[in-house]
This record gives sequence, C-alpha cells and structure tokens, in this order.
Amino acid sequence: HVARTFGYPEARLHVTAMPDVAKFIVESVLIPFNDPSKSIRELCVSGDCLTWKELMELLEEVQGVKSDIKYLDLACAIEKQEAARAAGDSEGELQWSICATIANGYALLPESSDNHRFSFKPETVKETLEHMFGK
Repeated sequence: HVARTFGYPEARLHVTAMPDVAKFIVESVLIPFNDPSKSIRELCVSGDCLTWKELMELLEEVQGVKSDIKYLDLACAIEKQEAARAAGDSEGELQWSICATIANGYALLPESSDNHRFSFKPETVKETLEHMFGK
C-alpha cells in the first residue's frame, strides 16, 4: 500500500466524521443563545485530535497492512492553490488552501472544546476508519 499526504508527521490536526458534523450542526441550533449583545455564537467542536503520523498508523492498523508513507512538500499544495486562484477556479483554490492549512497544523482548535454541550460523543478517528473499512 502507498499513502501520500501533504504535511508533517508530527503536525496535529482535528478531525470530525461527517455524521458527527451534522449532529453538531443540528444540536447547536437547540443550545440557548444566552448573550443577546452578540450577533453570532461560536462553538468549537472536534471528533478527535492526533498527528498525521498517528493517523497513518491507525490507517495501517485498521487495514492490517503496512504502507509506504510519504509526506509531500506543502509548497506543491500552495503552488496548486495559487494556480487555481489565477485560473478563477474557486473550488480548486479552496481545496488546495484547506490542504495546506490543515497539513501544517495551523487549523487547530483551542485547547478546550464545546463538545460537553452536546448529547453525544463523536467518533474517534479509529472508529471512523473501522466503519469505513468494515472492521
């Protein structure tokens, strides 16, 4: 197996399974808005937080295989982002922007999350991978 990802092995990232994202969105509407002086409410939620290396190790564990893992240079993603922007490809620009931002560990949430305000516990990365690969 071959795995290629942008980023650095020790860069941390927050990940959340899509079904949990939907649950967070729906339940967030039900949380009372207690500060009428503010026009917006911000909630920080996450399913799991781990490094790229830990993510790749979990993927190997769940699949039961060793992978040839290579971490690609972020400069390539940044170049692709700029090329998409120059071409007027907003979807491509967003895709490569997200890739570069998440891969370098800059998309981390604050230390504390609002997960405790919700009625469910989001899946861990391992649980999500087990669902994906039928384990």
